[in-house]
Amino acid sequence: MNVLNYKFDKPYLPQQELEHVFSVSNATLKRYMAEWVAQGKDLIEMGHMPIKGIKQTCWNPNLFLNWIITNKCSKPAIYDYEKYEQDKIINQVNKLTIIEKEQLNA
Repeated sequence: MNVLNYKFDKPYLPQQELEHVFSVSNATLKRYMAEWVAQGKDLIEMGHMPIKGIKQTCWNPNLFLNWIITNKCSKPAIYDYEKYEQDKIINQVNKLTIIEKEQLNA
């Protein structure tokens, strides 16, 4: 099964919910965003989607999942904290995979 095809319950998630689903702290997400912008890239590529009328920033979870696997899991970790973050992300993606398998078998 391809985790990149994981189906989320909602088409977008408020940032706080995204942080919970992906088990990433607000500070880490802000750092990811700052690094991405510093490279001259648009946050929309990460799945960032501010919606008028909703106070909290929303995210496309499918785009974020693809982005995090491509940009944070597939690159070799240089520092211990990067390895820790990669392991944490991979564990959370594996949990999403297990949840999807359970839903398919139900």
